[in-house]
Amino acid sequence: MRVSQEKNLDVSVQAQLLNLFQDLKSELGLTMVFVAHQLSIIAQTADQVAIMYRGKVVEQGPVGDVFRDPKDPYTKALLAAHPQPDPDQRLAGLFGDAPTTAG
Repeated sequence: MRVSQEKNLDVSVQAQLLNLFQDLKSELGLTMVFVAHQLSIIAQTADQVAIMYRGKVVEQGPVGDVFRDPKDPYTKALLAAHPQPDPDQRLAGLFGDAPTTAG
């Protein structure tokens, strides 16, 4: 099965595919090459990652290691362009009175 751009898939279909990949990987011990542009999907799905720039691998290794401590300047820029939200910071805006525009 070839999925060219996961962002074009309905979110529920995307989740079903990712779950299928995980099931196949664990039940059958498969190794898959998965090409994606969404870093959150890579972090969720892959064990290993290879970062490519202009058709060449510039950094590779375990996803956690590469995402936590990138070595290559391109990898650093790529990860900086996709910041991970801080759930605690996001919740902070939910407490207190709702903002109003009434004067």
